[in-house]
Amino acid sequence: MKTPTKYGLLAGILAGIWLISEHFLEIKTPGVASFAGIIGYLIYFAFIALSMWTVREKELGGVIDFKTSMRTGVLTSVYYAIALGVFTFINYAFVNTDFLIQQNPNATPQEIENSKSLIRILQGVILIIPFNILFGTVISAIISLLIRRDKVS
Repeated sequence: MKTPTKYGLLAGILAGIWLISEHFLEIKTPGVASFAGIIGYLIYFAFIALSMWTVREKELGGVIDFKTSMRTGVLTSVYYAIALGVFTFINYAFVNTDFLIQQNPNATPQEIENSKSLIRILQGVILIIPFNILFGTVISAIISLLIRRDKVS
């Protein structure tokens, strides 16, 4: 298995397990702004950087150009986003079905019922995947600028 695939899937699985564990740990404010949400993104950033570093140090002998580093980071992001999308679907379809009530205690019965529909859950998953890929691309560009190391002539 290639490095970006391995690290992207591993990061997505770890973040997905954390997402589902938030429900069982009774963390009531999941999301980007909470401490619990930040843990998922720390996993994401760490594995993008680790994937790039592994390619640079172990596969390319300590040198990596911006293009190769960027490609590694973006591919890691794609696999992360897909794995996290699967876990997000599992979480909202089967584990944490009352997510809307936790976020909005004043939701109407119609809103609650709509939030539990398969179409609504899939809409959320479909939005999460490209957002994470885009976010990972930005992070990959920043990390690529920091870790690139050209061959010394």
